Amino acid sequence: MQVPAFCRAVWPGREVWRSDVDRQIDDEALQYLSCKTGVSCAELFSMTLRAHEQYAGAATGDEAARDLYFHCGNTDAAIRYCPGCLAERPCYFRLEWRLAFVTVCPRHRLPLLERCGYCGSACLFANVDVKRPFGSCYRCQRDLASMGKDVAPEMTLQIELHVEFQQTVLNLLRKPHSESV
Repeated sequence: MQVPAFCRAVWPGREVWRSDVDRQIDDEALQYLSCKTGVSCAELFSMTLRAHEQYAGAATGDEAARDLYFHCGNTDAAIRYCPGCLAERPCYFRLEWRLAFVTVCPRHRLPLLERCGYCGSACLFANVDVKRPFGSCYRCQRDLASMGKDVAPEMTLQIELHVEFQQTVLNLLRKPHSESV
């Protein structure tokens, strides 16, 4: 079952997969998810990119906030991934990977990848087939966890500095807007 079919089953009459769900899921859909999963609306909201926009002081629907996010070609729907994280169980795509300035996994110290190393396809979460193993390429079905784990020794310092930078920016984003001014 591909993501669109799954979404049609969960949200009949709504085409939520056609937009960036992390950014554009509305409060009514969050409430519905809350009822179905038992997870509070506040916790579900915190799992969306809308929460980061709020922390950055952007108004709801402000297109300027779009610059916070990673873009691959002409799509906002692509996501980067850490092969080390996808090799762990349970594996999941981290929300922070969607942020433009997050380019290194702080846990595994690996650069985030945006394309399949076998077929070159962008990692498009909306194209994933939920019946296939999670963390596989939607096009060639190869395991994304198996690629990109070697880092050249001369990159180590650069990676460490970037992890520190990312954490500083994430901490600033997560402060209430009034505190960071």
